[in-house]
Amino acid sequence: MAKRKRGGFSMSTSAQVTLLASNGTAKSTRATLSTIRNDRLATEKLRAQQVLDQSNAIHRALTESALQIGADPGAVLADYDAFRPFDANKQLVETPDQNDGYEDVDNGSVDCATRNAMVNCLTGHHTPRHPRDYRTRLQRNRHLWQSWGAEIPTLTQQFMQWKHGVPPASGASGSADTLNPETGDIAHVFDVAVVSTFTYTSRRAILQLSGESANAALLRVGLLGCSPVQPTVAIDLQCLELFHQIRRRQSSFSTQAMARVLCALHNVTYYQTFRAQLSIAFDVYLDILRHVESEVDNALGRSSPYWRLQHGCPPCANKLHNEISLNPARMHGMDGNSSVKRMTGSGHADEQIFLSPMFLSPEEVDVFKDDVKDKPGKETLTKKKQRKNGPLDEETHDEASCADRWTANKASAAADETVQTFEQTGIFISACQHGIVETVAEMRRSGELAKYALCTVNKLIDNLGDDQTVGHDIACAFTATLRDSSISAKVKEHRLTMSVNAFHGHAHNRRCQLANHPLYRTILGLEDLETCERVFSASNSVARVIRFSSHFHWAQFLDLHFRQWNEDRYSDLSEFTHSSIKALKILVDFIPHLTVYKQMHGITDEDIERWPQEELTYLQNSQVEPKKDAVPVAYVEALLSLNNISSEYESLLGVQFAPTREIMASVVAKRTGARKHLVMAMRAVEDLEALQKITPGNRWTENSKEFKEVEAYINQRKFIRAVCELEGLVVQ
Repeated sequence: MAKRKRGGFSMSTSAQVTLLASNGTAKSTRATLSTIRNDRLATEKLRAQQVLDQSNAIHRALTESALQIGADPGAVLADYDAFRPFDANKQLVETPDQNDGYEDVDNGSVDCATRNAMVNCLTGHHTPRHPRDYRTRLQRNRHLWQSWGAEIPTLTQQFMQWKHGVPPASGASGSADTLNPETGDIAHVFDVAVVSTFTYTSRRAILQLSGESANAALLRVGLLGCSPVQPTVAIDLQCLELFHQIRRRQSSFSTQAMARVLCALHNVTYYQTFRAQLSIAFDVYLDILRHVESEVDNALGRSSPYWRLQHGCPPCANKLHNEISLNPARMHGMDGNSSVKRMTGSGHADEQIFLSPMFLSPEEVDVFKDDVKDKPGKETLTKKKQRKNGPLDEETHDEASCADRWTANKASAAADETVQTFEQTGIFISACQHGIVETVAEMRRSGELAKYALCTVNKLIDNLGDDQTVGHDIACAFTATLRDSSISAKVKEHRLTMSVNAFHGHAHNRRCQLANHPLYRTILGLEDLETCERVFSASNSVARVIRFSSHFHWAQFLDLHFRQWNEDRYSDLSEFTHSSIKALKILVDFIPHLTVYKQMHGITDEDIERWPQEELTYLQNSQVEPKKDAVPVAYVEALLSLNNISSEYESLLGVQFAPTREIMASVVAKRTGARKHLVMAMRAVEDLEALQKITPGNRWTENSKEFKEVEAYINQRKFIRAVCELEGLVVQ
């Protein structure tokens, strides 16, 4: 039997090997794979023995030192073993930088670097330039922002000095050439790469005074570093302010887009590290601006977290001397929006918490999570039981019917896949009639639940007082929710009322419109309460850049957008007032025409004011179609159905033969079914004729007068119902 040749290389196969000697000369030789393997094993064994000998020598030295000072050698050796870093016995190798967006050296790695240096000194190892970092991204971020947080107060003061041109201490301007030795300050000079809007400087010397952090020295010359301890890259403050203003005016402009723009202006290749560095510097810059704003608010006596809610809108907050009290004193709109979602798990390594007086905390919202078990407008279990036992009252019936017609209410409970996919499923806001956003609540893993609206109303009552009205797309149903909530007594005491929005109100039934629509609530004037829709039309642009961001950046950029929105609405207040004056002028111009019309038709102002109430009374008394109209309608519909079924049955009677047995069996089955339907239709017509006392010989025909009148009534009813349905679909 022949032997099969074994695949692969033989250990006796020789290979060309080039060795570099210690004197720098190269020596080539041939060796078998077995020889190379044996040499490698011998080298590893020798290296392990060297490491063991070094460790034993260190232990002997520590033991002798402990005996000399009278300490316990075992405790000293245990402390040394605990002190050694994880990879102390391993030869550190230089590895390329990981593209994690952060510099290698920060305050959190100082202890580890110090231990490595001491142990390497004892063992004789040389530390490479970039040691391997075994920390997780979460740990690096945590140490990074802890280091930045400790510097923010100092950076805030330094920023204000630079902003307002205050001369720096000790006469230093930040340049190494301006060092004054007469001051006695010990200074340090370090180099950074400077990124400006149109220029890039690869190396710039920065003077760092004694006791001064590196970023404080950078801020003195209008720069901000990308690392808190040892920055190697700094960004010009004017460049950061440019990005800040662009981001406020165009919320869809991302950090990556700005980084790419700068790379294009500087003619360099874009790397993800650039975006990370810009993001860090921009976050710190915004934090500095918030601290400056906080200090200004404290100086002006605006330190209360609710000051902007109470005084953010001058027309709503400020009252003139001897001004007549208005009812309502303030008008608001509130609504939810599901565009600004955030993916679950996005930015999990960022533990920063963003605090804003505009945002309602989840703890405040969850106070009302058990107030209403169902979503807004949905019938409670008690009402369902009442409906089974008997008919509901008119008011409850109106609320339930409006809620059933409203598509947004049907979708208020988010789908399971949405809840599982998104951590934040949207926001719920309130805004005054002038468009200034007052509160923002994040919707977490849910749809537009009642707790968000209840928390918003509670906040408005606590801070803004009596006689307020709030516009909501399902205000009729939410009024019942308020009655059943824990703040019902507070709502009644402060006389808060609800109204449906002017545009959304057309999706409600007519009785609800007459009671809650701004068109019929004369106290609301020309206000449509649709402020939130205008806010959402602008805030939707933020959604594309925060969908995959961390929660900190999600809240920070929403807050940045709404702050700019409020400033724009503040500047538009004069235009808003001018538009209202123009509306008053139109009203004055048309009063003579209205007077002539009233005189021509004998109408008084009291009649016009009485019409909505009369219509509401009529509709409340006509919830069910009158019997005198319903029976003739049913009779005509039965006659039309009988004619159609008779025609179908007669057409089937004419079929006597078929090409195949299967087709004939199908015709017979259809004929049998049509006959059954015909008998049922004839019985229905006879029953309705008996109810109206119509004899068989006097049956209505399509040419009879009664038939035409009822048919016209049916067509008109279909048209009205179609218009109502179309109106509701357009609104939704």
